[in-house]
Amino acid sequence: MKEKLLYYFSRPAWLMGWVILVILLLYGQVLSFDYVWDDNIIFGPRLNTTQNPLDFAELGRPFLQNIGYFRPLAILTFFMDVYIAGYNPEFSHGVNLVLHILNSLLVLVVCQRILDRIGRAPSIYPPFLAALIYAVHPAMTETAAWISGRFDLLATFFILSATWAYISLHGKWLKVTLVSLLTFLALLCKETGALFPVAILCVGAALHTPSDAERGKTFYLEILRENAVLLSALMTVFLVYIALRLQAQGDAYFQKFDRFNLTYLYEKSFLALETIKFYLRQAFFPFHGISAQHPVSYAVSPWSMADILGNIATLLIMATVVVFAVRKHSRSAWIFLSGFAYLLLVLHIIPIFIGENLGHERFLATPLAFWAIAIAMARYDAIIDSPRLRHFFSSRRVPSARSLAWLLAAWWILLLIFTTFLHIPDWKNDLALWRRAYSLYPDDAYTQYQYFSSMLFGGLVDQAEEKLKALEEKNGSLDVEFQVLYGDVLMRKRDAEGLNYLEGIIHSVRQFQLHKQENAAELLRASALPFGLVGYAYASYSEAVLLFGNDPEKALELVEIARWYFAAASALEKAEFVTFTDARRIAYLYILGKYEEADALRMDMQSVFSPDALWSVIRPILAFYCQDSSRNACRELAARNIFPEKRR
Repeated sequence: MKEKLLYYFSRPAWLMGWVILVILLLYGQVLSFDYVWDDNIIFGPRLNTTQNPLDFAELGRPFLQNIGYFRPLAILTFFMDVYIAGYNPEFSHGVNLVLHILNSLLVLVVCQRILDRIGRAPSIYPPFLAALIYAVHPAMTETAAWISGRFDLLATFFILSATWAYISLHGKWLKVTLVSLLTFLALLCKETGALFPVAILCVGAALHTPSDAERGKTFYLEILRENAVLLSALMTVFLVYIALRLQAQGDAYFQKFDRFNLTYLYEKSFLALETIKFYLRQAFFPFHGISAQHPVSYAVSPWSMADILGNIATLLIMATVVVFAVRKHSRSAWIFLSGFAYLLLVLHIIPIFIGENLGHERFLATPLAFWAIAIAMARYDAIIDSPRLRHFFSSRRVPSARSLAWLLAAWWILLLIFTTFLHIPDWKNDLALWRRAYSLYPDDAYTQYQYFSSMLFGGLVDQAEEKLKALEEKNGSLDVEFQVLYGDVLMRKRDAEGLNYLEGIIHSVRQFQLHKQENAAELLRASALPFGLVGYAYASYSEAVLLFGNDPEKALELVEIARWYFAAASALEKAEFVTFTDARRIAYLYILGKYEEADALRMDMQSVFSPDALWSVIRPILAFYCQDSSRNACRELAARNIFPEKRR
């Protein structure tokens, strides 16, 4: 009876069910998570198709400043999210969860097909192990728990599907057609798809059994000959992709190979080894250091002996894998190299902007799928059952080598599950995300700014003030971006000093006056300050002018300047900032008696943001301004039932 139950519950369908169940138990909590980080930019007014007609030009336009990616298919899914469910993070998180499940099951299927092709004895356990590793790995929390991680999820889905088609289909033209189509779809989701030809040659080498006559160069020539038609088709696909990219953005590559970027290439080239070490560590020992940020500045700090030994170990590991692939024809080594190929774009070998980070866990979404397969299909029995190990364990009162190997594997997977469980909540909201990053990199300026601002916007005003004062005491002064934050702290505490503080920033920093210049756009591009930061400062200053200067006309003028800076930041408007600026604008219009204009703007904004979200900004401004109830504007607002009653 026991054997029958074990057989029944180990059937392929049941094992797939176990993978799905584990993912749902771990990641089900993400359905309650909010928009986080770049989600606030993506899920803004641009996705409202009732106001912005959807066409190819719109799909080809990136969301982020200075990042010239071309990912129309992935962007289309964001439009579909809003079209189907509105601005609903629960729905969008659900889509990502389904994609993570599908990718994990594809890892199982691809692993099974590879084992079938190489003639390995039929067994569902290695594919199940590969799928389980991929499903519960901590490096996948960024893509699975963060809506913006969908770029990587979709690219991985199509790459795994193309790999399955390459392994499984027998008809030459059917295989070439389907693999080329799936690769094209992967390219439309993320640039990772461009590396598919390199990776698939490694997969082809793993599937091919070389004869004695095919050793050495002949073996690789045979692999190229077998895949010549497919490689030609993939080159055509890539040229079509480049043509579409040129049509949408005017450039095949967003960085110019000028003196600046060539210098960047030279200066950062030494990071390649450090980056490889980072990704290997995050893949095989991800039990510390999972975070949204991994600043380069921490990687290039003076090396310790541990760093040097780590780099030597990285070189030895990569050399060993290459030797096993080339000299020993290890199939798992070739699969490992196929996964490694998908990292080539993010090893700091070419100038790609990733926010001055050494790397991100989301870049492991595709490589990890193949590394999990390589781990599961490796021939451990050749080591475990070697005569020397058998003699060693038999001569001592310890478990057998096989039992010890299973025990270590089980502990490793349990640690993966536990670490993932701990870090999924990091993506619940901005405050949780940046609290985690700050705990690892407290001296990184970008992480500091994001953490302090998330505290401020999360209502922890006193804590944000405490952190800013501690930073000022440590450094002797605050940089301008932190000064703007501190000015907003004073405003949120309704401290009249906020007016003078923000006014001082506005008048003393040259970049805050660029809107007055005829060539403002060019000057802004040359400015070291983020455009949105300038707009943020003007938005806070406008509120100070209203509340402490009692000048709603000037406040409205200043908030229009803030909107100009946000618009100048790019052709896009960041959703988070647009909420604050336009909500302030609505409040100022009400105070000035321009009720129809204010109501029209409010109704327009409610197509994107909930009424409560808008009123959470509008109401405190009106409440503070109308502490002096004798003001005519306040009496009129009360008479019109706009204030002080709570609106629904």
